[in-house]
Amino acid sequence: MSKLSPHERETIMLFNEAENTAEIETHNKVLKRRLAEICLEYPDEVTMIKKDRKSDVYVFPKKWFKLSPPRKISDKHRAQLENARAKRNEK
Repeated sequence: MSKLSPHERETIMLFNEAENTAEIETHNKVLKRRLAEICLEYPDEVTMIKKDRKSDVYVFPKKWFKLSPPRKISDKHRAQLENARAKRNEK
């Protein structure tokens, strides 16, 4: 069996408005390992529904799906954080 190219190793998340669950299919090794850990930690909420040689598919609560854009920090706040970090590192 041939290896998948990085372009072919995708992660797909599926959900709709009618159901309370979402599904994630991934070829990403790190994400597969993390999902396996979460499945063990939360067996009532997360279930592996398919595993083959290349991908894993899990079902999880849709409310867990979140988009988290990076925070916008003002230059003033960034300077304060850098000063606090520098003081902490001096000790």
